[in-house]
Amino acid sequence: AGDYPSNVTVGESIPAGIGVGSGDSAFDGYVITRLERVTVDGETVTIEQSRQLDRSEFQVPAGEQTVRQHAIEPSIAGERLRMTYRLYRAGSDAPIRQVHFWITVEPA
Repeated sequence: AGDYPSNVTVGESIPAGIGVGSGDSAFDGYVITRLERVTVDGETVTIEQSRQLDRSEFQVPAGEQTVRQHAIEPSIAGERLRMTYRLYRAGSDAPIRQVHFWITVEPA
């Protein structure tokens, strides 16, 4: 997350890369990118507001990996918002992986 900006403006385009790899079997699924306003209380994280910014489909052959470049445009203003990438297998509603970074988004 060190290569991502920590401060942007609503609607500003942020270039990003999504990498997905597979092990012994092929991967068929997708990544959803969301901007979330959260509250953190100890180990408990509550999502107060969430906006889907992107959905990218991936089919990765066994033993390979792919990186796809895309641009995300934050649509919610606020301090310490969470930009989250969740990886799902096709046909599943439960993510198998999640990564995030924190960002402050100023009004346009």
